[in-house]
Amino acid sequence: QASQYVGMGQDLYAASEAARDVFDLADEILGIGLKLLCFSGPEAALKRTSVTQPAVFTHSLAVLGMLEGKGIRPDIVSGHSVGEIGALVAAGVISLEDGLRVVGIRGKAMQAAGEGRPGKMAAVFGLSEKKIGELCESVCDAGVVSPANYNCPGQVVLSGDRAGIDRILEEAPARGAK
Repeated sequence: QASQYVGMGQDLYAASEAARDVFDLADEILGIGLKLLCFSGPEAALKRTSVTQPAVFTHSLAVLGMLEGKGIRPDIVSGHSVGEIGALVAAGVISLEDGLRVVGIRGKAMQAAGEGRPGKMAAVFGLSEKKIGELCESVCDAGVVSPANYNCPGQVVLSGDRAGIDRILEEAPARGAK
């Protein structure tokens, strides 16, 4: 995730009624004090997936609200991961309220899954799909590791057991990865 930060959205909230409406609605629907967590932290709480997912979504929709308040409307939208839900809201396919509910459930489910089976993720840059596969197989004695997302050619996110990812991080640079 890593795009969240303490203070996120506070400037939008101060500058835009539409952004305020989005953050206020998020607080009402999610019931987790999202506005306070985004604006004031603590950072550890904001890093919890159950908070980060709604925080990133809410910030994105607050930006959209601010832009729309200035007469700027997208012709085309798309999103990656939680951004897909934001794109559905921006396109008018689902309501902001439903988007907040979905993202709230998604964040809680992702948090529970991570706690139920602790793991780790790492982005690897500069290796082909074939070399990524070979790298994952080479660390199988340390733990399960597999591609979780092919972001673009040359950038793959791996997920798996902590020991396996740690081994990947040790071995990948010797194979030309970043």
